[in-house]
Amino acid sequence: MMLKRYGFRLIFRMIVFVATFLVYLKDKSLLLLGDLSFRNGLQPVHILWVILMGEMILKIFPIEITSIGSRKQFKKFYRPTQQPPTEVEFATEIKQANVAARKVATLWLSGNLVIGLLYAQGFWGESEMLLITMAYYVGDLVCILFYCPFQFWFMKNRCCVTCRIFNWDCLMMVTPLLFVPSLFSWSLIIPATLVFLHWEIAYWRHPQRFFAETNQNLKCRDCLEDVCRLKQPVSERIAGILRLEGRAVNNRHHTRS
Repeated sequence: MMLKRYGFRLIFRMIVFVATFLVYLKDKSLLLLGDLSFRNGLQPVHILWVILMGEMILKIFPIEITSIGSRKQFKKFYRPTQQPPTEVEFATEIKQANVAARKVATLWLSGNLVIGLLYAQGFWGESEMLLITMAYYVGDLVCILFYCPFQFWFMKNRCCVTCRIFNWDCLMMVTPLLFVPSLFSWSLIIPATLVFLHWEIAYWRHPQRFFAETNQNLKCRDCLEDVCRLKQPVSERIAGILRLEGRAVNNRHHTRS
């Protein structure tokens, strides 16, 4: 059921992105973020604001339309394991997750800083920054359903249900808007930041809710979501391709040597 929900959500997001891109091609001035007033009637940015704000609301309330990976921060979704790790083992697990999260944050901020600098230099404008935001909007669910480079390269978590940074997505999604100060931008950035802070405070106060080693609800045998059905084979396939390419590079290097 959860897999179907996320599949429908991905289709919806793709439709929204394509519609936004078509508006951009027709008249990108309709995607300027300087004003949210209705002086000229209902505009595309009003619709996009409602859609993005809806994502923030879904994160604030523990409703079952979202994965337990997003809801595990709440007490009602915590069920202690019968054989929890020792304090030392759990401290090591937390430390590894935090180090990986910092790497993801550094990479994400660095990449978006480049995007922001290009915007500041006039390589693109407000409408392009909004288009990038909507691309992130789609990419978020691609990461959940098919392949997540952050999971594969940094987090190393089993699946999204156990992801340390699951609810970072709202803030990551609107990162480009940080460089375009406006009512549209800040009215989305502020709730996204609140979602992020709520998640992080819960994590630091109740880390046992976030790991399968301590939360029985996050273990595979107790998972009813099946969201990883598509992702696991895709990730394994990509990993295999990368391994083959890595071996090919090493072989060429040895041959030249």
